[in-house]
Amino acid sequence: DAISAGDYVLCAGRTLRDIETFVRALERIGCPGVLLQQQKEILSAHGTAAWSGEMPPNFQLVVDDGDSIQAFHGYIKRARLVLIPRFRGDIAATGISTYMVAMALHKCVIISSGPGTEDVLLRGQAVFVPAEDVETLAEQIALLWKDGALRSEIASRGRQYAELVRGEERLFDGYLGRGYSSSERISILERMRLRCILLLRGVDPRVKLLFEGTE
Repeated sequence: DAISAGDYVLCAGRTLRDIETFVRALERIGCPGVLLQQQKEILSAHGTAAWSGEMPPNFQLVVDDGDSIQAFHGYIKRARLVLIPRFRGDIAATGISTYMVAMALHKCVIISSGPGTEDVLLRGQAVFVPAEDVETLAEQIALLWKDGALRSEIASRGRQYAELVRGEERLFDGYLGRGYSSSERISILERMRLRCILLLRGVDPRVKLLFEGTE
């Protein structure tokens, strides 16, 4: 499918999201943004501080209960860019579920550097920015917001990666939420991620010893 231009920059996901950097970066350049977040208590339990300050005029804050995977996909489909802002000290593989879904839906992803980014993805499949760096993030958003050809190229490479996962596991619909609970999708995604690392490095992913204990 051809990539749509999209109406806004989307920040979604509940775990360890650096909302402050996202808001400040878009405030600088004036692009329309949507901050999709769950209730404050849920975010807090996952290490994310809900936005409580004054929302810039180019922003829309959407509080979602997280129960409808179709609604979540709808916000991604209508986005021009999908952003996953992370903290500098984050040592978890934060954002994998969100960026896999966004890539599968043919969206260009910008993500802060950290575990689960450069160690999994190749450059050109997503855009990596330093964590908590408002200036660099703003520059990359401004560039990709205007450059449709570059945005489409990155989105296409990201989708190829997502389809590699699909070909290896045949669970493409699974990690898009069809018939799986949240915990099951996380387990599936982790196994997919590890298998794709091996495939990209030319290692046979059927070496089952490497996957013992990953679930």
